[in-house]
Amino acid sequence: MHWIVLNTRAEVVTYIGNFNLFLVACVHAFDQFAGGLGTAVLITFLMRTCLERFKAAHFAIGTGLMNVSGVLAGVASGFLAQRLGYGLYFGLTFLFSIPGMCLICSIPFLGRDAAEKN
Repeated sequence: MHWIVLNTRAEVVTYIGNFNLFLVACVHAFDQFAGGLGTAVLITFLMRTCLERFKAAHFAIGTGLMNVSGVLAGVASGFLAQRLGYGLYFGLTFLFSIPGMCLICSIPFLGRDAAEKN
């Protein structure tokens, strides 16, 4: 039997059922897959935008900044989720992600001409 006790603040332990547990596992698997795809796209974008002469240094700095921002956000998210409650925290992070998603359209397209100039 599968029980949810942690992070619910419920006084009574509630059985969630096998199907609901399966749904949670599917959502988590999709989240991990999508995160991996996002990381691969960012790495590819960094490699294509780096100048050929300084590719190793630019790539190291770019991936370092990407990792530092992820670690800092991860540390802060635990404290914020505990303080606000997970539902409110999830809603706020969704709303805060919308401006970044709107900026996707302004990412410069690197055609073959730009890649050959590097």
